Amino acid sequence: MPWAWVITIAILIIDTVISIWNSYAAGITSKASRRLGILFYVLGGLVPMTYVTSIVLSTLLVMFKVVSYTAVDLLLNFDFVVFGAAIIVWGVIATSTSIIVAVGARDWRAGLVSAYNIGALFYDTWDYLSNVGDAIANMVSNLTRDEDNLIVMLIALLAIALTIGLVITYAAYRAGRKRALQYRDSTIVNDPTTQPHVSRE
Repeated sequence: MPWAWVITIAILIIDTVISIWNSYAAGITSKASRRLGILFYVLGGLVPMTYVTSIVLSTLLVMFKVVSYTAVDLLLNFDFVVFGAAIIVWGVIATSTSIIVAVGARDWRAGLVSAYNIGALFYDTWDYLSNVGDAIANMVSNLTRDEDNLIVMLIALLAIALTIGLVITYAAYRAGRKRALQYRDSTIVNDPTTQPHVSRE
């Protein structure tokens, strides 16, 4: 197996794990702020997972000659333009949050996370701005080709990828929210101030 494939598979696996973890963390966050938790879930969990799923799905479909290469190329360029922008927005939020945590905690480990997030954000932004023009041009070129039901196929592939991503990430989100509720309940039970006072008199 070529090294390029090994690296690509490794990146997809890492992105999958991160998306699941972000969804779990978003579930925990939603206990304190439901809107913030949903925002974190969509941008940090659902969108990246859908991106990964669409790449895997389209690769398998074109390998088994279920769909044309044009349809797959259109899907991947669409993913890059739309989901890439959403991932950058998430990167801004995640980086800002990690910097605030690092400054507040004054922990070198939190500082390393912040440094990584800053570097990743700069790279993602540079990569997006460098290639988004070509991606849009490729989309327009693919759409002008005389292939039946190309738009329908794009919508269908996106719907399948979104459904798979939603099932996986929402399960992680629910698990995180359940964990937060369990922690809250255990805290209430163990807090002496919440126990009924029984007088000996």
